[in-house]
Order: sequence, then C-alpha cells, then structure tokens
Amino acid sequence: MTLGVNRSWRILLRLARWLACFAVIISPWLFGSAEPWEFIIISIIVAFASFFWLLSVILNTKRTIKPDWAPVAFGAMVLVFLLQLAPLGNDFLSVFSPASQKIYDSHNLTLQAMNIRGPFVEKHLPEPTSSVSSGDTTTALFLFMTYFAIFIILSNSIRTKVQLRRISYLLVVAGFVIAMMSIMHKLSGSDKLLWLRIPYYGGNIFGPFTNRNHYALFMNMTFSVGLGLLLYETMGRRVAIGSDWRARLSVISTSYASRIALL
Repeated sequence: MTLGVNRSWRILLRLARWLACFAVIISPWLFGSAEPWEFIIISIIVAFASFFWLLSVILNTKRTIKPDWAPVAFGAMVLVFLLQLAPLGNDFLSVFSPASQKIYDSHNLTLQAMNIRGPFVEKHLPEPTSSVSSGDTTTALFLFMTYFAIFIILSNSIRTKVQLRRISYLLVVAGFVIAMMSIMHKLSGSDKLLWLRIPYYGGNIFGPFTNRNHYALFMNMTFSVGLGLLLYETMGRRVAIGSDWRARLSVISTSYASRIALL
C-alpha cells in the first residue's frame, strides 16, 4: 500500500467511525427516532458511513471483516425478512403460516360483508405473505440493516484502545446529558418532546422519547458502556498486555475488584 493510499484509507475509516458514532448519539435527540422521517435521517447518516467504510475496505483488501461470522449472520437475517415478505399462494401460506392465513381470510370476509369490491379494490388487495404487515416488516428490515451496519463499522474501524476509550467516554457523556435532561423534562410536567413538539403517535413521554421503555433501553446501553469503562480504568490496566483470558478473569476475584464492586 502506497503512502497516499494508506492516508486515504485512514481518512475514510475515521470518517466512517465518527459518522456511525454521530448516528448513535444524535438518535435520541431526533425525538427518539420513532417516526419515519426521524429514522430515515439516521439511516442516511449510516449509509454515508457504510459507503466510506466500504471504500476503505476496497483500498485495503488485506484487512478482513470482523467478526468472521458477521456476513453469514447478516445474510441469514436478511433471508428471514425476505421470506416473510415473499408473496405466497394461499395453499402454501396455510401450511407455512396458518395464523397469517386466518388473518387474510378474515380480511377478505370483512370486505365481502361490507360489499366492497371492484377492480380498484381487487388490484390493491395485499398479496398473501407470512408477515401480516408487510410495511412494518420492510421498515424493520431497513432498521436492522442500519443497526448491523453501525455494529460492523465500529467493530472494524476501532483499532486501538485509545479510540475505544474515546468513543466510550463520548457515549457515557451523551447518556449522562440525556438522563439529566429527561429528568428535568419530567419534573417540568411538559407534554411535548424536548418542550418543543407533540408526538404524532402520542405515547408516554420521557425526555426526547415517546416511550419510557426506549429511554430505559438507551440508558442500559450507556450504563453498560460506562461500567465497562470503569472496570477497564480501574482493573484493566492491572492485567499485562497479551495475557490470556484466565489472567484477565482472575482479576475479578481479587480484593481490589471487590472494593471496586462495592464502590
């Protein structure tokens, strides 16, 4: 690899890494990314990050994708989604997904009872699929691809402990800011997201989220990162670089680790 190509590869990898981190951090501020326009913005940001990462892979073909099982897992999950979206005949659907067949039959019976027929209705009747809501399944497919792309980009672009610590601190700080802002928002009694916007679909608002469970999941993610960072800063450096997993695991059973756990 020439000097110019190596420099370009590093720049592309850095762009992909920080765009992926930016998507994770900005997602809650887009009112929880619960509405279509919100997660479309996140998907576009991740698409640019994926583009830069793929260019870096092309420039440096010697680097392999990590983890090794990622392409197989990605392909298997996409195949599951496509099988759910594939148009199936009524006979095959009754065997493959009897519950979906019953729903489609109920739908057709309702149209018959309402005497709603005609070329337009017949043309726009949904094709029998194992998914009872093809639109939601398609949305879930794009969201899965977005999440998986973030996982792959960060797994392959974080190459040093310094980069890992920097991103971990960034996520922890972002989680802390979201937590403090959400608590203040709840205490204020506002029924608007971030004091600005009434959610289109309604919900139990907490900070920028329309669902308190979404807030809890985001906090679980940032808390886990913070806990891992705390353990690394306090115990990780006590393990020699290159030590095997037994040496790393033995640190947990020390009295020093017990004091950290109590803290």
